[in-house]
Amino acid sequence: GYYLVGAALVETAGYAKGPSAAEPVDGATIARDCPRLAASAAYFQRAHWDRTFEVGTETLLAAVARDAA
Repeated sequence: GYYLVGAALVETAGYAKGPSAAEPVDGATIARDCPRLAASAAYFQRAHWDRTFEVGTETLLAAVARDAA
């Protein structure tokens, strides 16, 4: 439930409008200090939103099914 509600809140809050941090971190700092985050950034662009949501949903459901077994 939290995954779906969170996704809905992000959509309605305007995720695509830009960063929500009070003091956004610049790209150079992210690339230097958080290379895995920088590598995954492309998947949070508009072209990948649907697939990223689907992968998250599939991962969540697989974990639920595994735990139920």
